[in-house]
Amino acid sequence: MKLWVQTRAGLGLLLLCLVLSPAANAQNWTAWQGPAGGAQLRARLLFEADDAAQHMAAVEVEVGNIWLHDPDLFSQSGLAAGVLDYQIDNCPPIITTDTHIRFADISSGPHTITVRLLGTDNQPLGPKVRLAFRVP
Repeated sequence: MKLWVQTRAGLGLLLLCLVLSPAANAQNWTAWQGPAGGAQLRARLLFEADDAAQHMAAVEVEVGNIWLHDPDLFSQSGLAAGVLDYQIDNCPPIITTDTHIRFADISSGPHTITVRLLGTDNQPLGPKVRLAFRVP
């Protein structure tokens, strides 16, 4: 599968700048994942039908009780620090602090994007969020 990934932060593999509209559909969030008071995560696909028709998928993530930052920086917020790990199907994961990411050149068929929080030690900080979709 040929795969291009775009983020606003410009971190990771084959990344280009992208700005996603904040006016995107406010529906379709997954339930919050993670313990109450601990690192939490939820995600959604943006522009799902339009993007799928163009062989793309845009993901938006929200986190709670954690500070996303460059792993080389020190957290002074008092919150746990971490990064996001995005993976589509069995492709290599993309590690970034960006809460918006777009996958492009996705082949036709069913796909799953998995998002999880990682601590600064690269260990998972809670459950994964899985977003399933189909590209025509």
